Amino acid sequence: MLTISNLRYSYPQKDLLLDINIRIPSGNILGLVGPNGSGKTTLINLISGVLKPQTGEIVIDDTPTSELTPQQLATKVSTVPQNPQLPPYLNAIDVVLMGRNCHLKTTSWETQGDLAIVEDALRLTETWSFRNTEVYKLSGGELQRVMMARAIAQQSPLMLLDEPTANLDIKYQHYILNLIKTLDLKPIVSTIIAIHDITLASQYCNILAVLNEGEIQYLGTPQEILTSDKISRVYDIKTHIIPHPDTQLPMVIPRIPNT
Repeated sequence: MLTISNLRYSYPQKDLLLDINIRIPSGNILGLVGPNGSGKTTLINLISGVLKPQTGEIVIDDTPTSELTPQQLATKVSTVPQNPQLPPYLNAIDVVLMGRNCHLKTTSWETQGDLAIVEDALRLTETWSFRNTEVYKLSGGELQRVMMARAIAQQSPLMLLDEPTANLDIKYQHYILNLIKTLDLKPIVSTIIAIHDITLASQYCNILAVLNEGEIQYLGTPQEILTSDKISRVYDIKTHIIPHPDTQLPMVIPRIPNT
């Protein structure tokens, strides 16, 4: 379970997040949506420990993250960043093996069990075939799936993803999001996804938080959040909201002005 209380983060000239309060029970997928610059990536970075809260508290499984060492935090939170910075000559399998580091003692090596977990993660993300390929040779979408495999191999109860579908084609957008949804069927796993595509968020996230100017403007189910009036207030655009023919969950379609 993740609980965020009175969280705030600012630069000297700009407030990035103001009084954020969220509680996510285990087994849920929270979609962070909102305009560019609304604070989605900042919130991901605060939960993952890249940034430190200036005020407020982040608690995972009854333990404040401020009390955890980086290694302890890594056993609780895995992250798929939007723009991973990796040594270019690492092979894909080496990147995924990094996900096991938090479970190892300082002087120990990966076991056969660790290697089996890594292989499963590569196969789940359909990246096993280029496990020995150097990451600089991978496309943006292939690298995104490798980073997803690393997060799966980490086996943390909370997974954070920053724009995980940004570099993926339509097939892998839905493949990866459906994989996340399958992982979240396990009661110990919760996921937070920062994502621009509101319709994708609606289909795969059971809770949505709409960030705007550093604040949570709306929090609830896709059916509660995705209305034309609310979308217009946040994005300043008129939309049609129609049910998806397969799921009946809302789809957001911008209105096209008559020419």
